[in-house]
Amino acid sequence: MPIEKILILEDNEIIRRSLEAQLHKRRFDVVGVSTLASAQEHLAKDTWDLIFVDVRLPDGEGTDLLRELQNRPVRPLVVIMTGHASVESAVACMRDGAFDYLIKPFSADQIDITLKKAEDFTQLIKVNHYLSHEEAEETGYELLGRSSAMQGLRNLIRKVESNPKGGTNAGNRLGPGPP
Repeated sequence: MPIEKILILEDNEIIRRSLEAQLHKRRFDVVGVSTLASAQEHLAKDTWDLIFVDVRLPDGEGTDLLRELQNRPVRPLVVIMTGHASVESAVACMRDGAFDYLIKPFSADQIDITLKKAEDFTQLIKVNHYLSHEEAEETGYELLGRSSAMQGLRNLIRKVESNPKGGTNAGNRLGPGPP
C-alpha cells in the first residue's frame, strides 16, 4: 500500500506542471488536471493514493471534493493547497479529512516533507491492518494454495474448529483406556 499514484487538481498551470515534474522525478505515477469535473472523471476510472487539491477552482471548491472523498470506501490521502489560507479554513479542512494543508507558494522541501509523512502514514496503516488481521487469525498460520486438497484441509479445519470437543465423544479420551 505504498504511495504510487498521485492526482493533482490545480488550475494554475505553472504550479500544476512544477508539482507534476517534482513528483515524476521521484518516480510517482502522476496525473494533473485543472477542473473538478476532470478530477471526478479520473477518480471514477481509477484509485489514487494521494491527491493534491487546490481550494479555489474554475468550476467549484476543492473542499467539496474533499468532503465527497470521505464517503468512499477506499479514501486517498488529500493534501489541500491554497493561496488564501486562514486558520478557520485549515481547521475546517483537517476536520473534513485533509491529510495536510499547504499554503502557496510552497517549496519543493515542503512537498518532500508532505510525501514523507504520507508514506510513513500509509506504512503505519499497513502495519496496523496486518496486526489487526493477525489478531483475528487465532491460528497463527496461513495455508497457502488453492488446490482441491488444500480446500479439503481448510474445510476439515473449519469443522474441527466449530466442534472442538467432538460431536460423538469418539476419541475424546486422552489417557489409556479404562482400568
